[in-house]
Amino acid sequence: MNSKVIELKTYKRKNTKELAEEFYNRAFYSIYTDEKIKFYTMAISNEPKHENAYYNRAIVFKGLKQYNMAIKDFTKAIELNPNNKDAHNGRAVVYYEIKEYDKAIQDYDKIIELDPVDENAYFNRGLAHKMQKDYENTIKDFTKVINLEPEDEEAYYNRGIIYYALNDFDRAIADYSKAIELNDEYESAYNNRGVVFYQLGKYEKAIDDYIKVIKLNPNNLEVYYNMALVCKQKNMCNTICSDYKKCIELDLKSKGSK
Repeated sequence: MNSKVIELKTYKRKNTKELAEEFYNRAFYSIYTDEKIKFYTMAISNEPKHENAYYNRAIVFKGLKQYNMAIKDFTKAIELNPNNKDAHNGRAVVYYEIKEYDKAIQDYDKIIELDPVDENAYFNRGLAHKMQKDYENTIKDFTKVINLEPEDEEAYYNRGIIYYALNDFDRAIADYSKAIELNDEYESAYNNRGVVFYQLGKYEKAIDDYIKVIKLNPNNLEVYYNMALVCKQKNMCNTICSDYKKCIELDLKSKGSK
């Protein structure tokens, strides 16, 4: 009698897991978010320890910007598997979006503990430190990214921003220049380097960078403003400035009408 009861329970448990997988697969392949949530939920109801169902439902909630629900599901996936890098990363991204930078950093710390050469974790942790104005740790993280991936222009660019904030203009220029070397159409790097040159009184070099920005994107309003600042300086070439006078006037009118 007891043997039959045990056998029956095992059979039922197997069917429940199979049903959970069926719902999971239906959710995974569905193209509709409401169906995905419904079927992932049904999978979890049949198998409460279905780590991937929690994780994937969290991804759906994240895409819908239902951040509290996403955090709950990422957290559950992490409880089921503390070494789930993807769940830690997903939760970190959500924490960053809602400006809970300390919690985002904690998740990135865990990812780096699990994988000390995860370039993206260092980069994203650097962004979180940057938002906290923790410039020392920001520089450390972007430097680590550069050591791991020497051709990551975004890391040079972001580190350049921090050096500029610290008034370390030479290093800022070096990093912006490296970013441009790696990507000669890096509009923001040209603009930012131009700003540094302007601060140093190197107006001709600033103009060269601003002209490059305008060639890349004639609709970049910020660069016209920056160009106007240069044109106000004494002993500047009027010919260069007059080429952009109308653009600058249009820009100022546009800003005044907002």
